Amino acid sequence: MPRHEISVCGKRYGTSFTAQRWCSWNIGGLLGILVSVSIHIYSVLVSFFYLISQSAVAMACFWILYCPTTLLALVSLYQATTTDPGAVPLGARPLTTVRSVDSTTKRTIRRCPKCHDNFKPSRAHHDSQTGRCIVKLDHYCPWINNAVGIGNHKFFVLFLLYTALCCIQVLLLLGLQFYGAAWLCSEEEERSSTPCHDNTSSSLHSHPLLLILAGISCLFLIFTTAMGYEQWEAVQTGYNKIARMQMKVGQHGTEWHRHEVPFNEVLGNTNRWSPFHALQFPTGLRPVVLGYEWDPAMQQVYVEDDDNNELERPSALNDDVEMQTLTPNHRSPSSSPHSSSERSHSRNRRKAPTSRSGSLEIV
Repeated sequence: MPRHEISVCGKRYGTSFTAQRWCSWNIGGLLGILVSVSIHIYSVLVSFFYLISQSAVAMACFWILYCPTTLLALVSLYQATTTDPGAVPLGARPLTTVRSVDSTTKRTIRRCPKCHDNFKPSRAHHDSQTGRCIVKLDHYCPWINNAVGIGNHKFFVLFLLYTALCCIQVLLLLGLQFYGAAWLCSEEEERSSTPCHDNTSSSLHSHPLLLILAGISCLFLIFTTAMGYEQWEAVQTGYNKIARMQMKVGQHGTEWHRHEVPFNEVLGNTNRWSPFHALQFPTGLRPVVLGYEWDPAMQQVYVEDDDNNELERPSALNDDVEMQTLTPNHRSPSSSPHSSSERSHSRNRRKAPTSRSGSLEIV
């Protein structure tokens, strides 16, 4: 799918290399996020008009628990939708690597033909819906209209968590409503010694809405619980779905090894359960986790030099060669970004793709 880009008030929104704000214009995804928001709004309105009027306990649960949880769910949804999931920028180049075992096989670095032969890190995979290579791509979710990757995986998990809590609280409000109605009816029957019909007849107009709300709540509770159970494995291990599938069949390489610094690559180490804070990388570990270096001044596809052929393509099937990633503080002078940039400018380079809206601009 091509990378769409729309200009709004001087800002370019899209998933292209030149977009200034991340936004997927997938039609199915736009409908999915519309459904997600509509269901939350429908639940709030029905609960407010029909579930809290006759019970002080239900009113307290609604204002103290349900409304804040719904707000957190909507904020998580917004963050998961508008956050860059970890797209590899144009001009990204590989980290300095050292091979611990000599190999006679010389291969070039990994590139993505769908991204104009841009460098493709070892843990990145191309997402056809957004048209970009995403670091630690888990899947594309139509409910958030975005790919789930290293950048927004936390917000996706929080969206599932808060949505499941909303469903539980709605079912609790429904239970309080019908229990209160049954209790009032029994009290009236005891006083008048006649069958109670008033409460039932006065609430018939609201029963279809409440039945729809109950069905939606049960359905999404099952869905979010199942998805959350699957994502909890990613939270515990730090591996995305593609990595776990490769590890199950024994097709994983050294790129899935843990880092020396303890770091949860899904939730981070600080502000884990807050949808208002993005994933924070430990000092000096950001390029190591992402698998590439990037200089905003480099606006062209990275091309390795002839003397840089020691860079070997990371392969899931190549288990006889181990790659050791060096942190920026241990990088050799010859492999610094400035020296690499100077050498690259002196050689023939691929021309950067241009945008329909004008010249290329890295933001």
